[in-house]
Amino acid sequence: MGVTSHPLLAFTPIQASLGGLVLATAVTGKMALLGKVTGISGTVKGLILKSQKATNGAFVAGLVLAGNAIAVLRPEWVVVAAAAPVWRAVVAGVLVGAGTAMGNGCTSGHGLCGISSLSPRSIVATVTFMAAGVATATATKSMHALGYVTANTPPIAFAAPGAAFYLDAAVVAGTAAALYGAIAVAKGMLPCKKDNADPAYCSALEFATEFVSGATFAAGLGLSGMTSGAKVAGFLDSPLISKTWDASLMFVMGVALVPLTGVMMMIKQRSKEQKPPLLTSKYAIPTNSTIDAKLLTGAALFGAGWGLYGACPGPAIVQAAAQPGMNTLGFVAAMMAGQVAYENAMSSSS
Repeated sequence: MGVTSHPLLAFTPIQASLGGLVLATAVTGKMALLGKVTGISGTVKGLILKSQKATNGAFVAGLVLAGNAIAVLRPEWVVVAAAAPVWRAVVAGVLVGAGTAMGNGCTSGHGLCGISSLSPRSIVATVTFMAAGVATATATKSMHALGYVTANTPPIAFAAPGAAFYLDAAVVAGTAAALYGAIAVAKGMLPCKKDNADPAYCSALEFATEFVSGATFAAGLGLSGMTSGAKVAGFLDSPLISKTWDASLMFVMGVALVPLTGVMMMIKQRSKEQKPPLLTSKYAIPTNSTIDAKLLTGAALFGAGWGLYGACPGPAIVQAAAQPGMNTLGFVAAMMAGQVAYENAMSSSS
């Protein structure tokens, strides 16, 4: 049995599970304080199109700065296909951008927040982009095309984390809890929902919450293996034909959804009783329940891009911050271009 944190090719369910719990912590803190779901593709699109509050930029800043920190402190958490052709990253980025804009969500919005809310729309979207990701990764042999394996690569084996990994997970989770708690205490000193509340003070608390959530989410992605293109492509590459299939990422979402489902049920109940979050006046819980061709097409396009390159919006931003290069930056730029192109096309046709 190997002992490691994030080997390039290994089955790491413990690491994935602990990372999933950190992701759940990030989502829970943002929902409890701001009443907002964590939808990274929507946040990025809103910033580009200037259709969301400026405070949302602090979430992306948290992703980026945490990615910078990971590059220095835990560079092994980020694995990118630096030798893969740039066209593959760009095409994948466009598909992910256009698909998430059309389907209104990705692995965070639909996968974590939507499923934990028991939303049929998000469940259908997640199944669709998962299926499209597997089909694309398998058809295009992503693990081989991205340079992660060769014909002589042996089957993967289980790898347990070392003591340092448990410490990393505890430090991240503890720090996030402490910072969320500090924000809640600061809110209590000067309530932000009173008519005489200081707008600048309240805005600062919102910025702080978004930043902490983004940084915590980035750390959870790194801990879980989601920032390793090899692990993502290894999961999406069909187990029916791949001897290096990696089931680790099943544990990321599976474990995260256990506490998140309970949290979202409590949040929905509080919303029904008109009890607000700590910092804002009401919960912003998505209510769209439509399952149509637009949702399915968008999810399929997103899944195709995900399977082609092994990255979705959140991990891609962290990868670009940790290892800026033609592929990582090209993917993020193409993803944003895909989002803008789709929104412009919709505006022109309306």
